[in-house]
Amino acid sequence: MQQQQYNASEVFPGIWVGNQAAAKDLGFFKKYQIGAVINATKDIPNHFLSFAVYLRIPVDDSGKTNDIETMTKFLPMAMEFLRHQHFSDTNICDRVKTY
Repeated sequence: MQQQQYNASEVFPGIWVGNQAAAKDLGFFKKYQIGAVINATKDIPNHFLSFAVYLRIPVDDSGKTNDIETMTKFLPMAMEFLRHQHFSDTNICDRVKTY
């Protein structure tokens, strides 16, 4: 696992978890060849549409029941997205909104 100045950590080979700063850092995307992003926010834009494919899961980082239920509904889709990107050798960044 790696942690860089990009506000992201590699949690599994080729799978990164990062915050809002990492999600809009083109240098991070290029250095680690991020080609797919799970954007688990309602309002943070998908910054690099010409460079990466995105899956948005519209939740807030609140811990509220409705956000947990929404995340649960999207888990099968997120897993399929991860599986598809993994087999196409694409590095993935899961963008998490932090306050």
